[in-house]
Amino acid sequence: MRARAGGATPQVAFHGTEHERTIYARILATNTPPRRTLDTYEANAACFRNQLLQARETGGDVRSATMRKSSLFGSRYLCLYLPDDRFVIAGHNHDAFCRASWGFFHGPVICLPVSRTRDRSTHFVSIVEHEMVHANQALCRRLPASMMRMRDIAQWLYERETEVAPLTAAEVVEDVLRLATAEFEAYFLQRGHWGDAERDASVRLRFEHTLFRSCFAQAWAGSVHRLLMGEFCNAEVLVAILEGLERQLPALLASLDALPEDVAWFAADQRRLVSSVAAQTVEVDGPDPMREIALRWSRSDGQVTRQGEPPSGPRRIGREGSGRTRPADRRVRSRGGPDRTRSR
Repeated sequence: MRARAGGATPQVAFHGTEHERTIYARILATNTPPRRTLDTYEANAACFRNQLLQARETGGDVRSATMRKSSLFGSRYLCLYLPDDRFVIAGHNHDAFCRASWGFFHGPVICLPVSRTRDRSTHFVSIVEHEMVHANQALCRRLPASMMRMRDIAQWLYERETEVAPLTAAEVVEDVLRLATAEFEAYFLQRGHWGDAERDASVRLRFEHTLFRSCFAQAWAGSVHRLLMGEFCNAEVLVAILEGLERQLPALLASLDALPEDVAWFAADQRRLVSSVAAQTVEVDGPDPMREIALRWSRSDGQVTRQGEPPSGPRRIGREGSGRTRPADRRVRSRGGPDRTRSR
């Protein structure tokens, strides 16, 4: 199925069950902005593209810029081609990423490696379409709040570190849930349309390979991975956040139209999922208080303090500070909140 704003929905190949086809149609409709919104975005994006191409002659990271048409939505999105080294983020290589804004342009931008300017393979096309889903989520303001905030202009111009607005533990939980939802929807449309043309090499788990389970497991594992990389919070409130995610996971799955057996499967296996992601993150990125706390929490059946130790264990918190705890509703600062969605 392919959505075209204001028109009919033609039939295309779909990889999934009839129940998953219904989910696909809902996700496609939910992530298709009104025609007026898309028209305004396309006009503004085309104008900004021309400005970028003129500025390119005086230097800068943008090597090329184009308005690329989506097969899923029939709309055009601003794509910037950047040096390949800009796609090595926190030691991981990424194929593409979408930013909710770019400097003075208050609209989504899809960033692609300059080495793949002429890549029209099915594999890469599906990756770009995944990022176009995120672009529409930005236009519909459905991304996590921390991603929708405009980046400080000085940070964009000079890549300087800036203070991140404080978040409560509850707000972090909400952001992680919205990130998981956004990634699930993008994976679902991508893999529902193109099958397994894109094979993701990021932190993953072994699971029964249905379309719903594979997409949600990938989205959830990726969101937990980013949490454990410190993108949302520090270690002091990690246990409160993991517990909040565990409590809200069944409701999240139900909101995504999961079958009862899928809700039960993920909810019952949640701690093992966190343990697997944490262990693989330690293996790839090295030890860290966040990951150590997550591993202890996943093995504790809930008997872990907010520093990640069992109640009878030693009080230590690594480099995050003293052994004193904060209430769960105290505000905490992340170590660099996310400003982009990305594909690996």
